[in-house]
Amino acid sequence: MSYDKQKKQITIKIIPHVDGKLISFKISKFLFKSIITFLLTILLVSSLGFLFYYNQNSKSVKIINNLKHVKYKNEELKNKLHILSKESQKLKAEFKEIQDTNQEIKRLINYDSDNTQVNKKTSVGSDIDSRPTIANQNYQLNLGKNNNQIVNNTENRLAELKALLPKKKIELKELKDSVIKYKDYLAAKPTGWPLKAKEKRITSYFGYRTHPVTGERTIHEGLDIGVWYGTKVYATGAGRITHSGWKGGYGKAVIIDHGYGLKTIYAHNRRLNVRVGDKVKRGDIIAYSGNSGRSTGPHLHYEITINGKPIDPLPYIK
Repeated sequence: MSYDKQKKQITIKIIPHVDGKLISFKISKFLFKSIITFLLTILLVSSLGFLFYYNQNSKSVKIINNLKHVKYKNEELKNKLHILSKESQKLKAEFKEIQDTNQEIKRLINYDSDNTQVNKKTSVGSDIDSRPTIANQNYQLNLGKNNNQIVNNTENRLAELKALLPKKKIELKELKDSVIKYKDYLAAKPTGWPLKAKEKRITSYFGYRTHPVTGERTIHEGLDIGVWYGTKVYATGAGRITHSGWKGGYGKAVIIDHGYGLKTIYAHNRRLNVRVGDKVKRGDIIAYSGNSGRSTGPHLHYEITINGKPIDPLPYIK
């Protein structure tokens, strides 16, 4: 073999560690370089592939971790929404109670909504059913980036309402009790004429006068209303009968205790229509006019007292 040909070849010898045959073979330099290049290429490609896999795997792990975090947050939001839903239902029930109390107060004062310019949207609890609430919405767990802030804001609003509603309920209850008491007072307060006869006139007013029987100048503690015998006498306010019978110069008289320190006296009657202990309301017939007791003719003596002191009935009639 020529020297140039040998120059283009490489001899590879494999020497065993123990006794054995020496292995020797020759390959061309070109083939050797080709093999080395191939191995280096494989190594480079493998390294690049490993780096690519590692990078992609890291991204996948990060995505999975993010998904786990989002899932956890969504579960947390779902639990919060569930709690808020229950709280919303409770508040809705309390709003309904307030609304019912509000309507009851309006009924007590004969409130007519048709004659007012009140905007219904501003009334208590009027828009509870028209507004979407947490209780009647489906859970939307991916509403946006501000989910947590929305839920926290809702929690804060509900907490404020929970603190406010009991106070409002107490205020409305106190208002309702006050309205009931005032309505009871108005029902009891002597108001209007004790007679409904067309032919009636005041023959003697409240104040000092010359007594028609004794001729003495004394104070007249009521009004004398001239009417004929048997004219119906009506209670001018709600109350309880504390006297029904003969009462000295008053003759046959009825006394009604209206409460609040108010009493009315209906005197000189011909016949009485109530008994002691009876409860009456304004407009009930309690007697029939006459001329009993110290009297000079048929009429009704009508008297009002406050805490036992006679007052002029005229302003209460008008």
